[in-house]
Amino acid sequence: MAPRDFHRIIACMSLLLLESLLTASAASPLTDFMTFNSITNHGDLAMYSGVFKKLKDKSCLNIIAIGGSVTVRRWTHTLIPDNLRWPALLGDLLNAHFPCNDPAGHVVQNQARGSTSTGLWIEIFTGQQEAWFQGVDLVILETAVNQAAEGKQAQIDAEIIMSMVTKQSRRNMTKSQQEQATTSDGKFVRGFTGTAVMWLVASTRRFTPVWTGVPYERISDAMYAQLPVAQHHGVPIISAIDALGPFPTTELQAWFNETW
Repeated sequence: MAPRDFHRIIACMSLLLLESLLTASAASPLTDFMTFNSITNHGDLAMYSGVFKKLKDKSCLNIIAIGGSVTVRRWTHTLIPDNLRWPALLGDLLNAHFPCNDPAGHVVQNQARGSTSTGLWIEIFTGQQEAWFQGVDLVILETAVNQAAEGKQAQIDAEIIMSMVTKQSRRNMTKSQQEQATTSDGKFVRGFTGTAVMWLVASTRRFTPVWTGVPYERISDAMYAQLPVAQHHGVPIISAIDALGPFPTTELQAWFNETW
């Protein structure tokens, strides 16, 4: 499959993700330029070969969304109805754009938990990641908001959770498989689980000032902590604030505050 085809699928997925995340926030439509800017890291798109093959064959995807309040969709201390939360909207958009053979359509499980940071998700997954991700085609991680104030710990936790999703555990391997995964000097090399991963970055308004575009000075999310981990593992990052901003002028900041 040509690289441009994988870029198209990531671009399309980013559009669907952004539409599902932002559609309840404002009536302002997303432009192609916004979609392009939202992809802050394309990653190793070979990771998505299984996803692409399923869509091409009209097979249904099994997707799981992991995150915090943004994915739970808490708004002014109330819960938005299930059908208006972005994982449900993503499922609707996928079924509209990529209909599959099963009448039930693509499945997007919302497993988010409010106020749950990456460190807490690591505790939840420890020893259980195989059960969580068995048969899952794509895991979407929305953890950047709850890591916004964690500094260096955010990058450490990002590396741990990404390894838990993408790297095989010895628990699932036979003795023969473990021997094949061991190098001549005795090092164990964990193979790819086959599950595609994407980071979906949302941002918080709790911290000021509004992002003006200066690299690594954004404090509204932990995208810059996640970026080197994403680059190392070849994982795409889709960022809402990068689609909409930056906001270097008072006029753009006013547009942002009034529209979103």
